[in-house]
Amino acid sequence: MAFSAVGLQLSTAGGITLAVKISAACEQLGIDGTGLTVSAALRACSKEVGIEQSGPLIAQTDHLVEQLGISFDASPPPLVEEAGTESDEAPTSLSVHAVMSAPAMVHRFSQQDVPDEAVARAMACQFWAPNHKLKGSWRLLQLGPESRLAAAKLSAEQAPGKVESRFEALRHIPGCCAVVCKAFYEAGDRVEKEEQRALTAVHNLALGLSSQGLGVKWVTGAITENYELWELIRLEPNEEVVVGLLWYGWPAADGVRPVKDQTSVTDKLCRLP
Repeated sequence: MAFSAVGLQLSTAGGITLAVKISAACEQLGIDGTGLTVSAALRACSKEVGIEQSGPLIAQTDHLVEQLGISFDASPPPLVEEAGTESDEAPTSLSVHAVMSAPAMVHRFSQQDVPDEAVARAMACQFWAPNHKLKGSWRLLQLGPESRLAAAKLSAEQAPGKVESRFEALRHIPGCCAVVCKAFYEAGDRVEKEEQRALTAVHNLALGLSSQGLGVKWVTGAITENYELWELIRLEPNEEVVVGLLWYGWPAADGVRPVKDQTSVTDKLCRLP
């Protein structure tokens, strides 16, 4: 059974991956999970059993297999060697490929808190971002409960006619980082060299969060030029700029939908002689 899944290699309790556990559940319930994402297969299994679930995919999966009475005899070896250890084999990149090849949009989030450890692991990914001479000037400002609520209100106000629905969509998301970087000027005009570097870091951070089963929502546009937001995050105008707001949290049980992009590689790739 082949899953195209966010978190394909994410280990649950006991070291068994999500894909292995959900595959076993699908097999026991007679559900064909071929082509489904892990989260979609998990929802299908939970619905079949009559379980209403929310929160981290890991916890949902472990609860499901417990209800089904499924056990696993042994744990597979870790996919990537711990820092400082030697290995004859190259670390696998399958989990990263799985996240990137199964894009999904999270439109509803659980209110469950995100562990600091999960955020810290994702934060480390920003330093892998390609940037010239490692001189990226970006900073991540992690917003607390009061700041998040204020940022949600300001973001919602940038969408006339959708203020209330936008605010409700953002206010309960348990995590948010404001991404800022130095303002860079040439001949008196600001250019976006630093923003481009910052976006590579945001991309890596988003992948780091998604690889752990978390959902992300990237907000840009008018909110980045909002003076009230600048005051909220204590930004010094003309010295730094807001690149965007990265919201993150556990997807709600029915809050994920796949992104259907009809574009093919050949549409984007041009081979030159």
